[in-house]
Amino acid sequence: GYKAAKNTRKWHSLNFFVFSYLTRGMNLKDMALLKWKENILGDKIVYVRAKTANTKKSLDPYIIKIEPEIQKILNFYTKKNEYVFPILEPGLTAKTIRGRIKDTLKKISKDISTIATELKIKEANLITHYWARHTYATTLKRSGISTAVISEALGHSSEATTKAYLDKFEQAEIDSTFKHLI
Repeated sequence: GYKAAKNTRKWHSLNFFVFSYLTRGMNLKDMALLKWKENILGDKIVYVRAKTANTKKSLDPYIIKIEPEIQKILNFYTKKNEYVFPILEPGLTAKTIRGRIKDTLKKISKDISTIATELKIKEANLITHYWARHTYATTLKRSGISTAVISEALGHSSEATTKAYLDKFEQAEIDSTFKHLI
């Protein structure tokens, strides 16, 4: 795999991307909000998606077993800050939190695209942090996992949402493949 120099921006970006993939496509906002004492409980990550915190889904926290590859990433980050990742710190306003997450997302997406370019991946300029979530879902689908299970894993409100989500990426892949045939 790709090796970035430790503690560089690319290194953190790669950690965030891989962590997202390994944690069922966890989005950056949820990652940024993870706290050591509240969300890392023994061998589990327990959290409620920020996107659905004020809906009926909020009663169902995500519980993700901390597998060795996830633990390796967690081991890189210090418990001196109450937040797991060095994106936020206590006392920030909601506006500052939103801005920090947005800026971090842009940096990660730029770094992931640069890494993909260095690895000579086609269409590297299109790759963003969000691809970790898409790749997770697509990998499940290609492994024969039902749309219902993928829907549950992604936290979608319905299977129809998941089907539309997966279909969009399958169509993009078909379009890309067709482009190479012309």
